[in-house]
Amino acid sequence: MHNPITQSRRYLAIYFVIWIILATIQGSLFYFLLKVELLPTILDAVTFNVLLSLLGLAVWPLVVFSSLERAYLTNTILTHLVGAVVLIAIWLGASMGFLHSILSDNAVYLSFLNASLPWRVASGAIIYLLFALNYYLFVYSADFRERKINEAELKRTLKEAELSLLKSQLNPHFIFNSLNSISSLTMTNPEKAQEMVIALSDFLRYAVKPGQTDLIPLKEELNAIDQFILIEKVRFGERLKVDISCSEQCKKSKVPPLIIQPLVENAVKFGVHETIEEGNISIDCSCKDGVLEVFVKNTFDADNQTVAKTGVGLANVKSRLKLLFDNEDLLQIQKSATMFEVKLLIPQE
Repeated sequence: MHNPITQSRRYLAIYFVIWIILATIQGSLFYFLLKVELLPTILDAVTFNVLLSLLGLAVWPLVVFSSLERAYLTNTILTHLVGAVVLIAIWLGASMGFLHSILSDNAVYLSFLNASLPWRVASGAIIYLLFALNYYLFVYSADFRERKINEAELKRTLKEAELSLLKSQLNPHFIFNSLNSISSLTMTNPEKAQEMVIALSDFLRYAVKPGQTDLIPLKEELNAIDQFILIEKVRFGERLKVDISCSEQCKKSKVPPLIIQPLVENAVKFGVHETIEEGNISIDCSCKDGVLEVFVKNTFDADNQTVAKTGVGLANVKSRLKLLFDNEDLLQIQKSATMFEVKLLIPQE
């Protein structure tokens, strides 16, 4: 990790501007308040502050290689005690030695310089402490930001994994039924079996398409539903009646892949499979106020009690919507005497 002060020219410039201001304040106090001569005042302010600004950068490695955690707190304190003594000794020794050499004939200033040693040691210790605290603040804020980024990335990865798991649970149930139907058709109607295999292949190509975790156009989802219905019509023949209503503009809306198909599968299961009568299914899509509304309705046999249950498909759709949009109210179910309706809401903004 680089020193935050030296990692950019802007920060470095601000750093030295601050020291110029501090040197100016010190010089003003010496000259106007303590009545130190002008030349010694300037040399004193420049020498002590320039060296201290450079030595302040040397505190950074001590902070990087020490820790404020309780297990290492004693070592950290000892490290900074030794570091402070060494750096302050270098700062005072070099500064006072230099000033003694160039102002050797100014007895008044040299007397003042020697007398100022105690408060210069104290000020050096305070400045060292301020450097260390600011560096630690930077380190821990940088670590905090990194942890937040890592947590966000982990949550995103977990969400994608959970979405993939939920999505994968939608397909086996349908595949199982389809393969059973194909197996039966190979004995009774080979041509329909071949037709069903082709339709199933097209549908699965869409279902297992790589990168199918992002939103896709509604048009693609409806095309997959067409393949699904074609497969189911091979199974149920004229008993299955499906009507799809969706404007071309609405087909441009974005939806999660395989989010509507489970609703249609549920409608087929309870509206056709569970009854010997004709089953009617309608799929209506509309766009209102930045929200795509999808209504999937199916008739059902009022005497069939299993229609009251919602299968794994609807539960998974609800879970996926919660993960994607952080909203538990995007899947709504209504049931009347002979009609089962699922309302799906997909935010578009």
